[in-house]
Amino acid sequence: MRITLEREEKIELLKAIQCGELDTLCIPRITAIIEGGNSFLDCLKEMGDEDEENQ
Repeated sequence: MRITLEREEKIELLKAIQCGELDTLCIPRITAIIEGGNSFLDCLKEMGDEDEENQ
């Protein structure tokens, strides 16, 4: 997967390199792209919602 980064996202990633910790709240667009790319995880989330409705 290739993601084209904007200037602000590059800055946040460079900050993460310095301190060794990435705050994903600072880069919500990238987080959304990554979360949307995992079909298995999406399926598991949907199954969890169905289980809650059945209870």
